[in-house]
Amino acid sequence: MTMYQSEPHYETSNYQKQKARLPVLANAPFYLTHHPIAWDLVVDGKKVYWLPQLSKLNEIAGVNGVQSVRGGGVDSTHAKARAMENGKTILPWSLGYLTKYPARGGNYYCIKWSQPKSIGNNVINKLDEKGWNEFRKQLIVDGYIQPMDPDLIPIFVQQQQQIIERLYKDQHLPEIKKRLEAIQKKITNMQKATIVQVAS
Repeated sequence: MTMYQSEPHYETSNYQKQKARLPVLANAPFYLTHHPIAWDLVVDGKKVYWLPQLSKLNEIAGVNGVQSVRGGGVDSTHAKARAMENGKTILPWSLGYLTKYPARGGNYYCIKWSQPKSIGNNVINKLDEKGWNEFRKQLIVDGYIQPMDPDLIPIFVQQQQQIIERLYKDQHLPEIKKRLEAIQKKITNMQKATIVQVAS
């Protein structure tokens, strides 16, 4: 299911209520998108899942087909259409993933699970990994993103095996040996990971 709408849904936060301003330049709002071949292997304790790897479509004029309009606004209609023609799903702002904070020259936009923390003139973004992963899982359960095609698993495994082949000649080096063990464990997890399904 591919959906999007014209107006974003923003989360409120204590940071916004305090009207504090992050010491970073303002950025542009964005849509989260997903391509059917993009997946992350997520290990949660003894459970292993395939979750959608999401990318951004920024609302910046002149980037990826986003156009400027009179009055200083932007029109991403063509950019969204092009992305969908390339197989991507555009996630609607109504899902509530986008939030904003006051910043220099406007607002700083980020996903609501990324909490910017100001330390002096620096900003550190701390990700709520549990919440982020649950959101991505729910996207499949609710039908916004189709489940991963199991035929992708051998492709991902082969990519890891190619890395092993390149490193194998240096396996006597402690750091390479450790990396090879980690890759082999990743391959094992790939082969046993759960493919999240749409709710019946």
